[in-house]
Amino acid sequence: MRIGRMDLRVVGSVGSTNSEAADMDVWSALLAREQLEGRGRLDHLWDSQPGGLYLSCVLPPTDPPTLYQFWAAVVVKRALSDLGVEVSVRWPNDILVDDMKIAGILSEHKGDRVIVGIGINVNNHVEDRPFPATSLIERTGKVSDVEGIARRMIEIVQDVPPAGDVMEKWRSASITEGKRVSVTTLTGVISGTAVGIRDDGALLVETESGVEPVTEGECRFT
Repeated sequence: MRIGRMDLRVVGSVGSTNSEAADMDVWSALLAREQLEGRGRLDHLWDSQPGGLYLSCVLPPTDPPTLYQFWAAVVVKRALSDLGVEVSVRWPNDILVDDMKIAGILSEHKGDRVIVGIGINVNNHVEDRPFPATSLIERTGKVSDVEGIARRMIEIVQDVPPAGDVMEKWRSASITEGKRVSVTTLTGVISGTAVGIRDDGALLVETESGVEPVTEGECRFT
């Protein structure tokens, strides 16, 4: 179906929407009812049971490429606010309600395009997670229209350009600054106090040896 300038394809079960969307045209989107091999950051698995929202959008590149994951958080926040659910964000890609994860984002740069994957716990169960999690059905007490939420996000995608002010919008929703954090990166763990987020998306962590910028990693509050 066509939504503005974006084509949305809805499928049943796929391995990963980001992997499946990699061969699609720019300004295309793929919504799956289930992922068998859903992926998160640092090659973590994303539990993708039926009832959740698993959406990947194929978009033109932006500078810096990392801007899209913060832009996507702004899009998700606005879509969930429309449903009466207010969220906060934790660097770099966690969407939280009362410190419980309700959504995540995986942005991947693929040559002349960026694949932005968004996973939201909507009507699916979220027990047995390695971290506190929640879902829309738990917050609202009612079943939500997954496809309707996806269509609304695609409308917002085209209304919120990935530009510099996105970082200001992201910061206004962030609960990261001032927190003691432990950030797992590909080269090790960086611990300290989060003192800010640069415009390129890097997290600034004050450690015993000084302020260290972190561009990639998984952040947990300690």
